[in-house]
Amino acid sequence: KVWDLSAPRELCLTHTLQGHTHTVYAGAWSPDGTRFASASADCTIRLWDPVLGTCLNILHGHKGPVLALSWHPKGTRIATSSDDTTVRVWGATSGKCLHRLDDHTSSVFAVSWSPDGTRLASGSDDDTIRIWDPNAGRCVHTLQGHSGDVDTVSWSPNGARLASSSDDHTVKVWDPVSGTCLQTLSGHTKHVEAVAWSPEGAHLATGSSDATVRVWSLESGLCWKTLCSHTTSVAAVAWSPTNDLLASGSDDGTVRVLDPLVGLCLCTLEGHSSAIVAVSWSPDGSQLATGAADGTIRVWPALEWSSTKPSTLATLNKIVMMLEWTSEEVASLREQQAEECAPASYVHEYDMTDVKEESNHLFSIQLELYQIKELLNEMIAQQQIEVSIQNEPRMARLEANSITSQARMDELQEGLAHFRTELDRIATTVAILSGTTISHVFPDAQPEA
Repeated sequence: KVWDLSAPRELCLTHTLQGHTHTVYAGAWSPDGTRFASASADCTIRLWDPVLGTCLNILHGHKGPVLALSWHPKGTRIATSSDDTTVRVWGATSGKCLHRLDDHTSSVFAVSWSPDGTRLASGSDDDTIRIWDPNAGRCVHTLQGHSGDVDTVSWSPNGARLASSSDDHTVKVWDPVSGTCLQTLSGHTKHVEAVAWSPEGAHLATGSSDATVRVWSLESGLCWKTLCSHTTSVAAVAWSPTNDLLASGSDDGTVRVLDPLVGLCLCTLEGHSSAIVAVSWSPDGSQLATGAADGTIRVWPALEWSSTKPSTLATLNKIVMMLEWTSEEVASLREQQAEECAPASYVHEYDMTDVKEESNHLFSIQLELYQIKELLNEMIAQQQIEVSIQNEPRMARLEANSITSQARMDELQEGLAHFRTELDRIATTVAILSGTTISHVFPDAQPEA
């Protein structure tokens, strides 16, 4: 179905993509965004015009439910995998099966084209991952290491790594050339059913039967955030091409749109009558398609999420507060959030180097940050600082009193030097938020245009 999201949380149905007779297990947009492919338990693959809502072609050949699909980067071919233990490669225009790959010994749950289109990866119920030369029709590597079904496989944006998730509760990151396991990410308490790379390749998002979405830093190998928005298994996750949104689909019948940086659920999309098992962003990030056990596909045009995203002022204020927190306060907040399963945004040590600069916003942000720094210098010279921070849920109100002692003054001067450096890096983080204009950390300040 296609929904008009012209106003936040007000959904108007405009299209329904109907035709499959059973669960839609997978869906993906063509690289140019003009077509949408879906795979179903009815053993077929359908190609759609997502604007008109019409079915363009139906691909027949698999002898069992079709569990996954992936477009070739040029949009000329589609790879599919099935419960019939095969991987097939189809002509996207002709609809003909070009290759059949048979080496797996059990259901093939996942398939993915490499970014350069020269290799295919597949994951199976036989606990293995296979790397294929699709043109030659042969397996060139078999990756072994998982102790359970391999549910998903996903190439990094540059094609240098491959991520896989498994019923063994782990995510593994591989070197697809040597077949070496580079990292094992542990933390989920049940099957890991979905994995997705961030567009810049520095993070992974995972969805699990433990009802959580986790965001992992690949530099450290640690869980960056745990998001607890769903009430049951998370079967699908997708990172938007713009890098600022995550979508997750769950057996609870809902789709959640999440802010992976701040760790908040921005919107809950409801309409499917059963479990969501597929989510896919359009190449330009303007639409989100979802597939479900009710046999339908819905396409949700993206609204201006800025109205639901946390204010930039609130985000900057949290960073300022963190500079003042003691280790005991941080430990206390972490313990409280673990008990509440709350978003970890309030105590996240922001790794500014992991975030891509977005030049369209950076100049204006740097200008305002420069004015803030000048204002801070002036206030220090007057030996008076008072920073008012908004009340936030689970956050203590911070209020710095006037500085009178020389000892405190010297300490603040040292902090200012560090703060100046961090502000430039904070600008990058702020730039990928909602795109809203920066509010001032110091409300009384009125910088010139």
